[in-house]
Amino acid sequence: AQLCPQLNPEAILATNTSSISITRLAAQTDRPERFIGIHFMNPVPVMKLVELVRGIATEDQTFEAAKTFVKQLDKTITVSEDFPAFIVNRILLPMINEAIYTLYEG
Repeated sequence: AQLCPQLNPEAILATNTSSISITRLAAQTDRPERFIGIHFMNPVPVMKLVELVRGIATEDQTFEAAKTFVKQLDKTITVSEDFPAFIVNRILLPMINEAIYTLYEG
């Protein structure tokens, strides 16, 4: 919210988080229609996959601009719904937990 007055009104805001709802973050701005999640996998220079996540108010034009940006980076796009952890972390975190249980159990 503090950043918005400093930005061009046409600027798109994006976040890399997979922990906070895109809709919730977008609602804190003056432009929820121009807010999107662009979730890069780590390590970013090596991993090709990027999750694009629309909030409830994200406009098609914002989504298309984000797709163009990610394609220019030569990354592979997957589209996720705005649910906690999106796709990759939703699968990865239970796998990590199971690995810890396996180690614990010997």
